[in-house]
Amino acid sequence: MSRGKNKDLREFQNWLANSCHLGDATTCVYASHVRAALVHIEDPSDSGQVNEVFRQMATTLSRKGLSNRKSAWKRFVSFAAEKGVRLPAIEATPRQHKPPELSPIKEIQSVDSAESVDA
Repeated sequence: MSRGKNKDLREFQNWLANSCHLGDATTCVYASHVRAALVHIEDPSDSGQVNEVFRQMATTLSRKGLSNRKSAWKRFVSFAAEKGVRLPAIEATPRQHKPPELSPIKEIQSVDSAESVDA
């Protein structure tokens, strides 16, 4: 038997299902992402605080995890707007994870020159 929806974001989940035509599992995941963000945000209407929290998340979450959380927040902002509540959209967060440094290419000796060196 599946667990029931948490009451705190049930209305948001219903809105996702009815307005965005998302499945029950997806609405639950979106609500979980919003819930995880709200834990760190004292005032959800403060754009500076919201953006700072998402900047900090960029350093701790994987690229996919951050993307999922941002997508959920965007839907939550749309939901709130329909209810007459203004929540700030997230500014673009710079990618914190850099690709690994490449080592310089070493010169590779050709097979012919390697044979002449050994002789």
